[in-house]
Amino acid sequence: MKIEKIGNKYRVRKQINGIKYTFTFDSKPTQKMLQQAMDKRNIIKKQGNTFRACSNAYIDAKQNVLSPTTINGYNGIIRQLSEQLMNKDIGEITQLDVQKEINNYAKNHSPKSTKNLHSFISSVLSLYRNDIHLRTHLPMNIKKTPYIPTREDIKTIMEECYNTKYEIPLKLACLGLRRSEICALTKSDIKENKVYINKTKVKNTDGKYIIKKTTKTSASTRIIYISDELKERIKVQGLYNGSPEMINQYLSKIIKKHNIPHFSLHKLRHYFVSKLNEAGVDDATIMSLGGYETDHIMKTVYRHSLAKEQKKKEIIQKADLF
Repeated sequence: MKIEKIGNKYRVRKQINGIKYTFTFDSKPTQKMLQQAMDKRNIIKKQGNTFRACSNAYIDAKQNVLSPTTINGYNGIIRQLSEQLMNKDIGEITQLDVQKEINNYAKNHSPKSTKNLHSFISSVLSLYRNDIHLRTHLPMNIKKTPYIPTREDIKTIMEECYNTKYEIPLKLACLGLRRSEICALTKSDIKENKVYINKTKVKNTDGKYIIKKTTKTSASTRIIYISDELKERIKVQGLYNGSPEMINQYLSKIIKKHNIPHFSLHKLRHYFVSKLNEAGVDDATIMSLGGYETDHIMKTVYRHSLAKEQKKKEIIQKADLF
């Protein structure tokens, strides 16, 4: 067994079934280590050597444990990857190959999208390659302050949508429901002033909407309470039975009509959190009502309190720094 030392790595080149493979190790490999690497590479050969084949096999293996949305996201990532990487033997992919892929993708995509793409590449490689440990340089996050609708914005929207089929979904969105949760609700989910959230409406891998009998996370399965007024409006208007996209499109039209800064339907969840936060509601209760599994997202993305911003301003003024 010929072992080459390249920098801090050890390389062994081996021909298996007429195909040349390169095995890289962090420490000087033993025969057993090489055999384990060869065994794993032989599994790859049965499934196809290219990154494309291994990516498809990776997705197929997770079809029944991941949500259709996640699977669709993976398939979307595959369409974004270069033909050069997709057609390359997975055993020959190097850190440099991955870095080049990330560099090219990052030119026209956000840091978040770039990191998602890298995460997928890393997951596939970690499954089929035990000899590669990625240390890719990723773009820095761009900190953005999302526009959160004000009480005045919400009042305008509610007046505009009154007595339309979008009245109920928009009001439920202001109570922290995701659009997938809103579109999956049925009459049996509403009892007295309680709304039982236990399923979602999502696209399957064929792009068709289906009702999934689970929520986004276990914490998202919850009960929310609605006012008598909203309960009566639901009786009059009924629940929404259209597509999630149509709610977004309708909301965008209202926003444009009244010159409100653009925001997506999902930002009504942000509005919900910010108003509860301003009212002094504790984190645990907000997490329960909003269906959050942890407080990380709630604190880093959703929480937006004008009162807190005012407090920061007052602190700087009080400090009299100059």
